[in-house]
Amino acid sequence: MKIQLLTLLLFLSFLAKAQFSFEPNTDSSYFETAYDTTALFQYKFLEANGQLYSTYLELTYKSDSTWTYKRVVISLIDDHRIELPPIEPAINIDRLWNGLVEVGFLKLIPEREQTIIIGNKGKVVDVPFETYEQMWNANVPLFISEFASKNGIRRITHLSPININEKLQQSEKNWFIPEVYRASFCYSMIKDTFQYSDYKEAFMPYFLELKNEKSEKQSKRKKRR
Repeated sequence: MKIQLLTLLLFLSFLAKAQFSFEPNTDSSYFETAYDTTALFQYKFLEANGQLYSTYLELTYKSDSTWTYKRVVISLIDDHRIELPPIEPAINIDRLWNGLVEVGFLKLIPEREQTIIIGNKGKVVDVPFETYEQMWNANVPLFISEFASKNGIRRITHLSPININEKLQQSEKNWFIPEVYRASFCYSMIKDTFQYSDYKEAFMPYFLELKNEKSEKQSKRKKRR
């Protein structure tokens, strides 16, 4: 019985290591908030829209083998932050994360380090990153992800692979980029699970409040004149 228990514990330990195994590539974090040193693992994801607001997601795997998460919408007008309430019913983050690990989320390559290989009707073309970057307009959101543990930090950045994958599929040339497709699949899983439509719903009342305040101030200035 003791041998079986020991075997089970070793197996669970192996799974835990694989679940959060990544290769660090930076000594510092992009984010201002320090990482929780008591946690076994943390994941942070910022979608910078460059318009009215950005979205932030933080996942923490604690030493008691439980997950916690935080969803925050950040106003780009005045840096005001709104934390969203927990999702009901509760999310099975273990299932989500295991699915992401299986498709290689922890091994995604930062966009500038990728070899951009575009498949086009059976032909394969190697495209320089500068050319690839110029293919998309400035309205494509920027995705910034960071994984952190006691072993270090890994950061990956992409122009929104979800938007780009959609554009590729809609193109007359039927382009296909394997790394973009994989990243798009992973981020779609995350955004669907954490109900990203909630971010906009949380931000709009605040935006309308700011808009009304601005209108009132302009109206008062006109009356003074």
